[in-house]
Amino acid sequence: MENNRKINIILSLIIAFCGWLYVMYNVDPTTTRTFRNVSITYSNEKDLEAKGIALKSADKKSVEIEVEGHRSELNKMDDSDIKVRADLSDAGKGENTLSLHVQTPPKVSIVSKSDETVTVNTEAMDTRSVPGRVEYRTESTSGTEPIVEEQSSDYFSVTGAKSKVKEVEYVRIPVEEQKLTGKTHTYSVSVIPVNRSGDEITHVKVNPAKASVAVFKGSTKSVPLNIEVNNPVNDEYLRTYSAPKKIEIKGKKEVLEKVESISAEPADLEKMTESGRLALNYKLPDGVFVANSSLNLGITVNVTEYRTKEIEISTKDVTVKNLNSKYKPTFENKTITVEVTDTGSMLESLTAKDFDVSVDASGLRSGPHSLKGTVNSTKKLHKVELESENINIYLSKKD
Repeated sequence: MENNRKINIILSLIIAFCGWLYVMYNVDPTTTRTFRNVSITYSNEKDLEAKGIALKSADKKSVEIEVEGHRSELNKMDDSDIKVRADLSDAGKGENTLSLHVQTPPKVSIVSKSDETVTVNTEAMDTRSVPGRVEYRTESTSGTEPIVEEQSSDYFSVTGAKSKVKEVEYVRIPVEEQKLTGKTHTYSVSVIPVNRSGDEITHVKVNPAKASVAVFKGSTKSVPLNIEVNNPVNDEYLRTYSAPKKIEIKGKKEVLEKVESISAEPADLEKMTESGRLALNYKLPDGVFVANSSLNLGITVNVTEYRTKEIEISTKDVTVKNLNSKYKPTFENKTITVEVTDTGSMLESLTAKDFDVSVDASGLRSGPHSLKGTVNSTKKLHKVELESENINIYLSKKD
């Protein structure tokens, strides 16, 4: 009885499968299907290069295509089986509207498309060289990184619209984390131009387009970073800086366990006349490398040019210290000039009231005297001095 039941189930499945085959390959009705994310590709980009321009942007990346055909044909298709192409051969510098040409597999026809055209922008073409960086294809939280033993290209040429090329920080050489072990493996992969945040920059060509790398999986570790900064004081520029205190390193676990800190080569700010970042050079032990997360470390330097402002102080406000009560002072000049050196923002708000000018009349009698002047301020300024070091004064007896 049980055997008969199993035979009936098997026979039913066979009959059902045969029925499906009959419907699909004999009846097989005509139907429609919509593909909602068919990528737009571009042809004749070399024609743009001949004009010294390159594709910068497009108002859409994909279109929606509805096709018609036998169900059996449509069921075998995906987005990649439909080609949507825009021809760049007649495009010029600036904004261009291009027709979209759709190609489908045989026995499949186009019913409709969501857009007939694509609007693209082009600009002057540029090329520059950027470094290559081996990274995991997807973000990892495993505390590991790929360690490179061999790399076919250290630098890559990126070509495209000038503003797009400028965005490219480096070329990513992606490897699969799950395929890496502590042993060295060699891979040949297509490379990706990316910005400082690691986002892909589109419409940029990379040469070479592929890289071969020999890599293994290594550990990472965060350690203190020691930097000796030479920032001498002078009267031309005010330099303030921010330096990293830690660095992420990578290598074999047993090697990293022996590393307590990393030192950088001395950083000299003396020649910096504009704000910017100062790259660091590290003293790394054998088998220790800078982790990808720390490759962009540097000293951020803010440079402000000093300015000088002259402020006139009335001699009526000059303090004569230790003056014998028998005498009264008379100054040769009505004003004293104070020279102040600081940044522009500080100088703008200064007035004579911010300064105290004085001379010392200890032990002096009546007659002319040339005394060394002293100037102080209630505000913290880079440099304050008198235009003339000595102040001429005449002491006379009081009536």
